[in-house]
Amino acid sequence: MGMKYVADTYALIEWYLRGNPRYEGYFQEKNYVTTLTLLEFYHLTYHRTDKETADAFYLHITRDNETVHLDHDTIKAAGILKEKKKLSYTDSVNYITSKTKKTRLLTGDEDFRNLREDIEFIK
Repeated sequence: MGMKYVADTYALIEWYLRGNPRYEGYFQEKNYVTTLTLLEFYHLTYHRTDKETADAFYLHITRDNETVHLDHDTIKAAGILKEKKKLSYTDSVNYITSKTKKTRLLTGDEDFRNLREDIEFIK
């Protein structure tokens, strides 16, 4: 694919937990993953599988991708976007992060269907 994406929780679940082949090319290179996405993915993986699996995926994701930490500007912009577009906090942070990093958000989450601009929408 050659491009660095902001991977959201949906994309991580599709690739790591479901093995969706449509995501394979996107995870051959380093992507951005926000700390909120890591939290959400770890929680869902722990809940759906077990601690060992959640820990293994967490290690793999943090080793092979660049973790993006929240900063004050992202917090403010995501708070406004959440109100305007009725997105979750994590989705808002990921969308703003993709804008800040000047890249596309990798997702298949239906909440982004109407925000097609700068979205790499994969089901």
